[in-house]
Amino acid sequence: MYITYETCQWSEYSDSDGHYPRRRVQPPEKLPATIPKPAFMPSRLVRTSDMQVIYGSEVTEGYCALSYSWNWSGDMITDKKTGKYQRVDLGKHKIIQQSLEKGQQKDCNDNYHISTTTIRLVQFEDIISQVCKDFNIKYIWYDQMCINQNDKEEKMHEIRHMHRIYNNAEVTVALIPEFRIDDESSNIKRDRYDMVKEAGAKISKESQWFKRLWTLEEAIMSKKLLFVGENIHSFWNFASMYDNLLFICETPEYYKEWTVCMVLWYAHIRTSTNSHDRVFALANLFPEIIQQIKMDYDQSIIDLMVHFYGLLAQKDLTILCFGPHQEYEKIRRQASNNCASTSVSTMPLSPLPLLVDDNSSSISKGTDNTQLQKLQPQQEYQVPIQEFDLPSWTGVYGEHLKNNYITTTFKNFSIRGRFMHVTCSAISNDNITFNSNNSSSITLTHNDLASISTHDRDPVNSDGSGLFCTLAISVRLPGHEDSKIITLTTVYISSSQDQELVKTILEKTDETTLQQASRELQILSHFMPIKKENLFWHYCPYGNYTDHAQFKFDLTEESVDGTSKFVLLTGIPFVGGLRARYPVIKKEQGNDYYKAIGTIEILDFEFFFSDYTDPAEQTFIIE
Repeated sequence: MYITYETCQWSEYSDSDGHYPRRRVQPPEKLPATIPKPAFMPSRLVRTSDMQVIYGSEVTEGYCALSYSWNWSGDMITDKKTGKYQRVDLGKHKIIQQSLEKGQQKDCNDNYHISTTTIRLVQFEDIISQVCKDFNIKYIWYDQMCINQNDKEEKMHEIRHMHRIYNNAEVTVALIPEFRIDDESSNIKRDRYDMVKEAGAKISKESQWFKRLWTLEEAIMSKKLLFVGENIHSFWNFASMYDNLLFICETPEYYKEWTVCMVLWYAHIRTSTNSHDRVFALANLFPEIIQQIKMDYDQSIIDLMVHFYGLLAQKDLTILCFGPHQEYEKIRRQASNNCASTSVSTMPLSPLPLLVDDNSSSISKGTDNTQLQKLQPQQEYQVPIQEFDLPSWTGVYGEHLKNNYITTTFKNFSIRGRFMHVTCSAISNDNITFNSNNSSSITLTHNDLASISTHDRDPVNSDGSGLFCTLAISVRLPGHEDSKIITLTTVYISSSQDQELVKTILEKTDETTLQQASRELQILSHFMPIKKENLFWHYCPYGNYTDHAQFKFDLTEESVDGTSKFVLLTGIPFVGGLRARYPVIKKEQGNDYYKAIGTIEILDFEFFFSDYTDPAEQTFIIE
């Protein structure tokens, strides 16, 4: 593919005329004349004045780096003998140089229109040269010119130091051709903000840059980012407001606090041309891990990935913090609409609608093509990580939490190949397993609500304002001294008339809410005794969690199965404020090992586990 770059660009910048998007002949913000030289310098750099490669040791000042998708550097041709991709640049990139003239409208502070336009067809290197000229970049690093792609030893050496290259660059230029404003006609400030927001959304929804693993590593390790599109650019401080870019635009000082689950949220939805690069790119985010990775493209990709994910788990157990597809579904459905559908023969089997890398035709080990054909109607979107036959504890079947604020002190686990051994306390319902053949015993109806007694509390506050009326259940675990209240479905009650209470509740409780409450009860029944006679209406002011707990279920599998054993690993809390998450594992009848299927969040977990005596620890083997 070929890039179009317009020199007259839109930007957000605060100046004497105020802060709102406008189009300018020259970028209002450029790099300073001299950049301080960092402690680390790359082996080679490109001098942008003549686009010549020079040794980094000869440069006396700092440098910038380029982050881009190779797909946009020309035609990508597959070598029939080696199967490898080669770039062929036919000089079809475009540089559009423009000039602006002041218009006649007196009610607009930025009334300019394009007066002249010159179009040049150029090579990819000329695009880089023009961008560097516009932003006053004297030296830049990018792989095509600074790494000898035919020298395997040099390539492996540079890959191992990629994190240092981007971390020491003054600014990383993210070249994203899909980042563009389509309708430039409006002079209304509000509309212009919408124009910029819509353009920014294309970075995560449409761009090749957002889909690639290497660009994730490059962005996270960079100190500052400059997003350059076809006719708009944005520095990191403004771009952080675009969809899914907030954490990517944070500084490295903030990145040091990133959890593994946060990194994997961004990583699992991205692709790489070479499968081994999934590991090599991510390993660069963790310098202590990359030293334990063998840089060899000939090794088994599954063995490499299992080894890498084991090292990740040992570094940060938030690898277990995942749930069902949510944002992934939105992003990938959008991506699927923008590309040709993949043949069913390339689709791997999984409990969820899945995806393989667009460039791959491999199928995960153990795939049953008959089952694949049955699943075809549901496979409307794709998630790249599910191409690989990985253990469940890697989160391969779900979507990791985009959460940077949860931690755990749990250490009593080990990784042995594909298996995670954890020894901790846990909750399961071995004695009262939910029976799928008797689901009506936990499925709620409107008649059930009418028969549920009300709590002995006035449904209004002392100031006359309404309370939240919540369907709740009283439960008592074997380790509890007293029963605990778990709230289910919230309905706001504003009436102070006691006799109208049940009627109001029924009117406000629709079929969807009943189904949701039934689902919550059915999942809870996997871990604790659940009886309808223990349901009641619970009243409390908004934000008051002192007398009840709330459960949030983020599970990749929710099938009500009377033959499987479900376990809530209460000995592995991931804590953030009043909330804590606990991993959930499942073992099907006849299996020797458990499968990780997500997490359950409990608010307020301290209330729920007060006066609770942990049962004896057990060892669980998760595959």
